[in-house]
Amino acid sequence: MATAGLMKNWVLILFLILLPLFSHFPCGTEAYYADFPSANLSVSWKNTPFNEQGSLDFVDGSTLRPILLAYNVTQSYPPFGLGFFTNKTSIPSSMPSSVFYLVVFMMTRVTVSDNNSDREYQFIPTMPPKVLWSANRDSPVGENATLDFTAEGDLVLRDEFGNLVWSTNTSTKYVARMEIGVTGNLMLLNGSNGMVWQSYDHPTDTWLPNQMINNGQRLTASNSSSNLSTGIYYLTVDKEDNIGIRAFVDSDPPEEYATLLDGSFQVLGGPAFGNAYNAIQLYTDFAVFYFNFTASPTDFRFIVLEPNGHIILYFVDTSYPYTFAVTLRLDLLAAIIDSFGDCSYPAVCGSYGVCSRGGLCACPQDNTGTSNYFWPFEQGIGCAEITPLSCDHGSKYHTFVDLPNVTYFDFVPTLFATTIDECKEACLNNCSCKAALFRYDSDVSSGNCSLQSDEIYSFMTSSENFSSYASIKVQKVPSRNKLASLLLVLVPHLVGGLLVVTFIGGMCYRYRKLKHTDNAGEESDDQVTESLTKFSFEELKYCTQNFQTKLGEGGFGAVFEGVLHDGIKVAVKQLDSIVQGRKEFLAEVNTIGKVEHFHLVRLIGYCAEKSNRLLVYEHMFNGSLDKWIFNRDKEQTLDWKTRQKIIYGVAKGLQYLHEECHKNIIHFDIKPQNILLDRDFNAKISDFGLARLIDGNHSLVLTSLKGTIGYLAPEMYRGSHISVKADIYSFGVVIVETICGKKNLDESDQESMPLVEIVQMKTGEDQLYVLIDDQDEDIWHHKEEVIKMMKIGIWCLQTHDRRPCMSTVVKVLEGSEGIDLITDHHRFMKTYEDLAFKLSAAQPKCSFKISGMGKGATRFYLKVLYQTQEHKCQYRLYCTWLENSARVAKGLPYLHEECHESIIHFDIEPQNILLDGDFNAKISDFGLARFVDRNQIPVLTMLKGTIGYLAPECFGFQISQLKLISIALGLSS
Repeated sequence: MATAGLMKNWVLILFLILLPLFSHFPCGTEAYYADFPSANLSVSWKNTPFNEQGSLDFVDGSTLRPILLAYNVTQSYPPFGLGFFTNKTSIPSSMPSSVFYLVVFMMTRVTVSDNNSDREYQFIPTMPPKVLWSANRDSPVGENATLDFTAEGDLVLRDEFGNLVWSTNTSTKYVARMEIGVTGNLMLLNGSNGMVWQSYDHPTDTWLPNQMINNGQRLTASNSSSNLSTGIYYLTVDKEDNIGIRAFVDSDPPEEYATLLDGSFQVLGGPAFGNAYNAIQLYTDFAVFYFNFTASPTDFRFIVLEPNGHIILYFVDTSYPYTFAVTLRLDLLAAIIDSFGDCSYPAVCGSYGVCSRGGLCACPQDNTGTSNYFWPFEQGIGCAEITPLSCDHGSKYHTFVDLPNVTYFDFVPTLFATTIDECKEACLNNCSCKAALFRYDSDVSSGNCSLQSDEIYSFMTSSENFSSYASIKVQKVPSRNKLASLLLVLVPHLVGGLLVVTFIGGMCYRYRKLKHTDNAGEESDDQVTESLTKFSFEELKYCTQNFQTKLGEGGFGAVFEGVLHDGIKVAVKQLDSIVQGRKEFLAEVNTIGKVEHFHLVRLIGYCAEKSNRLLVYEHMFNGSLDKWIFNRDKEQTLDWKTRQKIIYGVAKGLQYLHEECHKNIIHFDIKPQNILLDRDFNAKISDFGLARLIDGNHSLVLTSLKGTIGYLAPEMYRGSHISVKADIYSFGVVIVETICGKKNLDESDQESMPLVEIVQMKTGEDQLYVLIDDQDEDIWHHKEEVIKMMKIGIWCLQTHDRRPCMSTVVKVLEGSEGIDLITDHHRFMKTYEDLAFKLSAAQPKCSFKISGMGKGATRFYLKVLYQTQEHKCQYRLYCTWLENSARVAKGLPYLHEECHESIIHFDIEPQNILLDGDFNAKISDFGLARFVDRNQIPVLTMLKGTIGYLAPECFGFQISQLKLISIALGLSS
């Protein structure tokens, strides 16, 4: 008996251990739910698996977390509700794994319990819900997002970081409660049950029973079945010319592809709508989908504008008890534009794709039957041009791919009674023209011509022979015959050069191949976080149209605009593998891939294919901050509230990096070029190529400088005691630049003083106001706030031990905490100015001259020296530089004077001076070396070399070819 009892205990323990594992898999039914269709004020819901009303997992991978639910088991209406929804198995690769939308939904299957008096029922996980409306379709949230129904009557959605995502803006409208209706309408009602706000007034992609669409409003398709963001198709009520319900593709300008109703036909009904009372009715200022519930109590129907442009009438089949199967009843455009089937829809084959009968897609082919001008067809993208059109040389390098019996959905004649040749000539003479479309008249001697200058969508084959003709303009590819003839003429003169080039190319290829082989194991994807999508180089080449549109130049490469297969716009950073090594690449991927915050640019994916290294980021509509604050165009000048918002956003992003991550992160390159702005001018920190993880309050020791000249904290030049406060110094510089509209270091004026020194000087004179950006009149209306913000910037520019932490800065910016703005800048400035005077007095004895540097650069360098060494050490340092430089300089005359072009080594230090058996010095390691013309003084934007061996001018702008290495050599001695 004892053994049997012990066995039972072990079985029970094992069951309890395994129970949580089984709970993650959908079983036959989910937990019971009661009817909860409404909510009163002052209540909040958090998006977690432990939601008060439960979390439902369905077999297709989707998850629903109900907030409201309306269902009467005695009626035949489907259950409608409000909740957080995600489709985990079909989320676009460009989005993180936890994307949630706040949606109105309809359940499709329930099972009622025996206790109907409590109106309890269960959901069947094999039949996922149908989404009818979304509040945040273009701004999905993650786990731990919150929905607040405030005491003031405002319904507010915030993301997991507390940032506002969506709101009904009803805080002053006497809202008393919220309710979900039995037709899928989310309503905010006042104390008299009067309507204050309803989701029916804000349509997305679904037209519900008795919902009105007013003149100018849109019903907009989703991007895909799983991605609820705004797609390219929309339906609108338009009363210009003849009022009508028209369908458009959202290009620039929009192009119409179908008319559902117009002035001649104002009612659309019929058997598919269920009964004579149900129909779409068009009025002067609106259209409504009438549905008579009295006549059709069990016949719920709704209309959806699908992602592919079809307009579908759906029928909810209630033939089986407690089952609400959504069934396609009628394609409303079938009788209007479907003469070509699916080919009638503008984007069925993507850009430049040719759709033939049956919906087959292919890329345009020339008369040889090949597609020499387009990459192979890719679903969802279409056919990308191999060589994008360019107008640099007019029409000289343009030709056409002619497609007989092919037409286009948007044919608007621009030339009448013309010929095909004249139509094509008109397109050649118009740089913006991308395709010439021609349709014959009945007598086939002439016809009409349409020139397409907008975005090109899909073409379709025509069933009528010789009735239509499409000519797509392409960039010419050199003729092989002509090229062969040219080579025959030039071969005698090119053989020698080709042999040399081939030899050098072979050696370079062998070197790169060996280098890649050595690093192949090191570039394994195992160390990259799984939340990121790995792209192939060809995928990114397609999505950027062969890297056509350049957005800017980052610290380690160029950034290009791209569009992923699901329509999401991205920024693709193509890294320069020579400038940025494997370590920096993996640092950027791993660092930003593991962190997620509203004020950090989200890394979507990467490419690490052979020598190609690319990063795919979310696209920022307004570009980088430097384009706005250093712009002298008054129309693009930022007002004070926007500048304030940007500064606060950067502070919040840094607070997250410094204090809220599992390990603190030092960015090391905070500057306006790395602060990107979205459509609403929310600041996002980008470019984590130099970032480092650091534990708690620990500090780092650096052997090489990280960052950009003008934004580096003084301790960076020492290389020790580096902490997150290095970013805070850079943030202080950004504040000053944002307010003043000027760069800290102005490359155009080498004699100018750094802006931060001018700010420090004006602080002592109590004249900070003279530095405020004079391009913006609005900023002067907030003079006191601006001066306070500038003082916060100065507060961040103090010495390392006096700088605040970022959480304190955020509190001050929020107004919840004050600061002591007394700084040590006066003492600091006087000290290094005195030091400069003493060194100048000692100059004749040392025979040392400071040349090739501006005043600002000299002062800046002396400041750095003061913080690293004593006065006497500095004096001796300057003397010994010239005394000892000749000892190991035998190799330098060749580099400086005897080469065809002078060479600056940039990294002369003992480690790079090798000794043979007789102790003859050999200069090595030319990794940082640069060729320069003897009469040229190069300008650097990033520091080169090793701390302790850098010449003073390296901290300024101009680099003297000879003195740079000579000074560093003195240190080596």
